[in-house]
Amino acid sequence: MSNIAAALNQTNDKTSYHDIARTHFSIWRALAFDPTNTHTKLTYNSSAISHNILYNIFPALLLDLDVIPAKIYTKLSAFYPSKATPYGVPLDERYEWTKSDWEMWAATSAEPSTRGLFVKALAKRINETSTYMALTDHYMTTGTGGYTHYAFIARPVVGGHFAMLAMQKMGRMGALRDMWGGR
Repeated sequence: MSNIAAALNQTNDKTSYHDIARTHFSIWRALAFDPTNTHTKLTYNSSAISHNILYNIFPALLLDLDVIPAKIYTKLSAFYPSKATPYGVPLDERYEWTKSDWEMWAATSAEPSTRGLFVKALAKRINETSTYMALTDHYMTTGTGGYTHYAFIARPVVGGHFAMLAMQKMGRMGALRDMWGGR
């Protein structure tokens, strides 16, 4: 809303919405990170050590919202490789499955080495899994990399695979390089 207000030259609204976003971010930050402060938790108000793929911070980068500090992306980039399996990073601690669209959104938000990890794992899964069905977005990250639900076939969400292209088309790849020190 802050960016929309800015586009409409509504300075007071721009400031107000930006302040609201910062306040909500602070609340989210306090609830979302696990006790080790290395990654986000699967559920708020839980003391259990868990993780998730934080896919939904990608739009903040794409739209240059200036709400989420680079250190959040840095922490997650450092954490994801610790959970990597042959075909990707599991969504959370409960099962060994993932969602490829979430992974590509997280990959686009990650530092180059972690981005490469996500992309290579998806490519490995595509290259090593034999199936007669279209690409699924929900699959196992271990074993044969098989399907988890046959209803998850050729869904529109695989458009998330184009997250890096969206960044490039929006002219935001330079911002990513800057965020990661030219890498």
